[in-house]
Amino acid sequence: GRGGYPDAVERLRVQDLDALRSRYWRLATPDDFDPVDRLVDVNPLNIVHLPLIRRLFPGAPVVTMLRDPRDVVLSGFFRDPTPDEAMIHFHSPESLADLYADVMGLWLSVRDRVGLRMYAVRYEDLVDDLDRQSRRLLGVLGLPYNPAALCSPASDEAVGAGVTGAVVRAGAVGRHRHYARQLRGVDAVLAPFVELLGY
Repeated sequence: GRGGYPDAVERLRVQDLDALRSRYWRLATPDDFDPVDRLVDVNPLNIVHLPLIRRLFPGAPVVTMLRDPRDVVLSGFFRDPTPDEAMIHFHSPESLADLYADVMGLWLSVRDRVGLRMYAVRYEDLVDDLDRQSRRLLGVLGLPYNPAALCSPASDEAVGAGVTGAVVRAGAVGRHRHYARQLRGVDAVLAPFVELLGY
């Protein structure tokens, strides 16, 4: 309402912001959440809500995981989706590529002017050196490094708990090359992002 998203976000009143903030905390935090803890919301589609995040949580850092767009689409297509409103796009590589283009196009257009602390991390760099990249990210976020939060990258199932919230697998890097024929229909959509992101 009131002008559509994201323009309406700027017109939200203090009481609207308070109500939205309270609702978010109610839905996002477990019952045993300690207010001194940090909540890490790992939904990658939250980047479409950067204007709202800026109004609700202006001090929140935003970490964007960058990855080869072709691997992103392939990973999404192979994923066993939990039904939600975004999963409607997971039925074909073409639909996923369109979603990727919309979401990353928005991120690229607002990342430098949204007024949030934004950090980008490359998935491939995490796979290559999880320890060093985790230290770097935690340092930027002002958090202490805890090696117990990381599994060995050699296990091919390293998880940076509280760092990336994502599974880091060496075998997932460049996986799209094995499916070039199946992804041929999305090349034109993804090519600008492959180039812009340096892949």
